Amino acid sequence: MKVEFSPWKKLEIRAYIRLPGSDEFANHVAAPTPAAMTVGSTTVLWADGIVFRHVPLNSPTEAIANEYLQGHIVWDNIEFAPMPKYVSELKAATRPSLTISVINVSSNYLFADVAKWAKSVGKRGGRRVSA
Repeated sequence: MKVEFSPWKKLEIRAYIRLPGSDEFANHVAAPTPAAMTVGSTTVLWADGIVFRHVPLNSPTEAIANEYLQGHIVWDNIEFAPMPKYVSELKAATRPSLTISVINVSSNYLFADVAKWAKSVGKRGGRRVSA
């Protein structure tokens, strides 16, 4: 058996929401959580100074399958914010009972490239999608 690493060639992101900081990001992540919920948790990712979560394009079409086979990923959207220092957990002021676990994925080449892209979006402004 041959084991071969074949990195993704392209990541296409259809929409994004850039939040100004990790506090706003945590509140944004917590927003859909019912206020009466006493305990809850969710997980987000962190790479090289950016905290984020993404939604892949999960359309079960032959065209999407062909994109994947060609090494192309399509994400429906990504939400992110600058967070210079890694912390393993965030708390939202709006939903303090919600635990937001943060996983450091800086060693993953794809997520490190996403962080680099997110930083460049922050510097040039870019197109933003409102929540």
